[in-house]
Amino acid sequence: MRILSKSSAAFLFVLFLTSLYYAWIVVWQHDANIATWGGNVLALTGSLISALWLMGAAKYGSRDNRTFWILMSLGSFAYFVAEVIWMYDEKVLRIAPPSPGWTDVFYNLQIVFSFAAFLYQFFRLKKSYGAFKVVLDILIVMTVAVTFSWHYLIEPILLVGSTSFLKLLANLSYPLTPLALLFGLVSMYLGGRSGFARRSILFLFLGLTVQILANAVYMIQVFAGEYVSGSLVDPFFMLGLLLVGYAGFIQRFGPRSPIDLSKPESGVEKLDIPRLVLPYVTVMVLFLFMFFGSSEIGSFTAGIGISIVLIVVRQLLVMIENHQLLTSLYRKTEELEQSEKRYRSLAYHDTLTGLANRMSFEERLKHTIEEARPFEETFAVAFIDLDRFKNVNDTLGHDVGDRLLVEVAKRLKRCIRESDFVARQGGDEFTLILRDIGDREGARAAAERILQVLIPSYRVDGHEISTPPSIGLSVYPIDDDTPGGLMKKADIALYQVKYGGKSHHRMYCETDPAFSRKFTLEKDLETALEQQQLFLHYQPQIDSETLQLNGVEALIRWNHPEFGLVSPAEFIPIAEDSGHILSIGEWVLRQACLQAKSWSDSGRPIKVGVNLSPTQLRKPDVVERVREILQETGLPPELLDLEITESAALSQPELVLEKLHALKTLGLTLSIDDFGTGYSSLSHLETFPIDKLKIARQFTSKLEDRQVNRKIVSHIIDLARTLEMSVIAEGVESENQAAILRAIECVEMQGFLFGRPVPATEIDRLLTLTPSE
Repeated sequence: MRILSKSSAAFLFVLFLTSLYYAWIVVWQHDANIATWGGNVLALTGSLISALWLMGAAKYGSRDNRTFWILMSLGSFAYFVAEVIWMYDEKVLRIAPPSPGWTDVFYNLQIVFSFAAFLYQFFRLKKSYGAFKVVLDILIVMTVAVTFSWHYLIEPILLVGSTSFLKLLANLSYPLTPLALLFGLVSMYLGGRSGFARRSILFLFLGLTVQILANAVYMIQVFAGEYVSGSLVDPFFMLGLLLVGYAGFIQRFGPRSPIDLSKPESGVEKLDIPRLVLPYVTVMVLFLFMFFGSSEIGSFTAGIGISIVLIVVRQLLVMIENHQLLTSLYRKTEELEQSEKRYRSLAYHDTLTGLANRMSFEERLKHTIEEARPFEETFAVAFIDLDRFKNVNDTLGHDVGDRLLVEVAKRLKRCIRESDFVARQGGDEFTLILRDIGDREGARAAAERILQVLIPSYRVDGHEISTPPSIGLSVYPIDDDTPGGLMKKADIALYQVKYGGKSHHRMYCETDPAFSRKFTLEKDLETALEQQQLFLHYQPQIDSETLQLNGVEALIRWNHPEFGLVSPAEFIPIAEDSGHILSIGEWVLRQACLQAKSWSDSGRPIKVGVNLSPTQLRKPDVVERVREILQETGLPPELLDLEITESAALSQPELVLEKLHALKTLGLTLSIDDFGTGYSSLSHLETFPIDKLKIARQFTSKLEDRQVNRKIVSHIIDLARTLEMSVIAEGVESENQAAILRAIECVEMQGFLFGRPVPATEIDRLLTLTPSE
């Protein structure tokens, strides 16, 4: 309130001083001596007060605009000095102030300092495309103003001439003064307003406008020989100075809300129509003066005029359209930012339970480790899974399941301390950070407390639901000191609980190491394909007589980031149990077909064998998937040999038989892998559309031990020949085994004796060798 009172009082003082000046002139208009005495004193007072106000703005205002206010203050002081000299000449020496003289010097110094102030602001415009446009606008307006001033004021003065150079300069100062003030007005209006209070800008405009008008009237009176000291125009000079000084007063004492020209409410600079059209209007005015002032208006003049009008209109329309596009773009950007904020709020909270989500939990765990490390704090990470929750969803519906999860979340929030943290991982899994546990026993006590809270049944929609929790825990820094490691080991402990009877808790240190490895492999199989950890090797299949390469079997390998190369015998059963075998099997089939197509395209067609897992064979769309992959890769079907295990073929013989016949219609060949281990029924084997039997390595490896093993293999070969099937022996590792197989007429072999599984590049080399080599 005090600031507003000061501003109001100062403005009332400006009005009072100006009114007093006019009243003094009117009252004493018949006594020139008294009239000029009062006018001189009031002018001195007004210019001095203006200078002091402006100096206050320079001293106490913003540093950014201090130079501007200093220059404006010096201008007012120069005007004050000019008024002192005028009063001394007029009242003490009793002479008319000489022109040119010192009054002219200091009056013009006021304009010079003011011009310098605005020029300083002008050069402070930031170098940008927008600032360049502002400069051009200012130059356009000033060019028009200079043109008018030159034509109507400066040129007549130059033509008339003068008795002295100083007199000429004094005369020229009159038309140049409005130009300098106009430059300040235009530059301030179009671009130099940054850092000024809104009301300061307003009164700077008013002050400059009043000074321009006063100078214009003064020049008209001087040129007409009508000006006398004490004229009604004199108070205008003081009023202009006082308004400029009042702008400085506001900058120091008034509300300092700076002009924000960049982002108003809409986020885009408001379309300031007067400011936009000012340069064009001035050009149009100049053209109209030229047009109507010309003694002869020709077609070219008219055409140029119409063209200028059309160009100006078009430019204005383009500017308006661009502004609308900018506004639309800003709104779209703002909407996108709001959507992103909402998404991030969701990219951190679980919408169902209101708990933190997985991402938020991982962030908190990372920060908790950073906080705990310097103080060697021990804390636990707990993973919770609700037993029998799937049954709730399947029998009572997902709505009941969702409400159950909400109730579980409420219990969890009630049983944890303020320093702990709880989140929902997804589904029926929850995770917790349990701070300040001291040691493993503290973690066990916390887990036991959670169990006691969650074990009691829930009443949801009239249903009594029991879904006790299983809890796995890992401890920082004992079990691990990384977020990923702690989460992984808590998860391992949780799964050990579920495999070991559920509804209790277990620490990671209590888990079976073998189980930990199996769990790790199962979890990592989910991303093994994405991270390109799986690859194929190919084992040669050789004609036993000619040693010619007849085909290859595609065998999958896994380069695990932690365990290194993992045997297919270890991870394939895990893939079968977890369901990952479907995606892995399809990937193997596609990669093998692509490689076989590459060999075929290079003029070296070779059949590739691919294992079809029991899970794949049971899929209803297995035939369609194989057809699609053959079409996708372009591999001729006759170059693909699908291998199925004997046990898979016999598990559901009627269903398998139908699918095998459908696969045969695609043009590929079918083999029974590991034949002899599944005790095949000869009646079933006779009905299956099988092209080849692969004798299991269990029989091949014992060929040298006992005669009975040779007879078993010989009977298998005879059986295959009777059923018009070919035979290949697997696992051939010695020349003696190969000789025995040749003796019993097994013409195709596969094993380490002829080649281990190798990358496709090694098969390329074998394909280029002749049989003799």
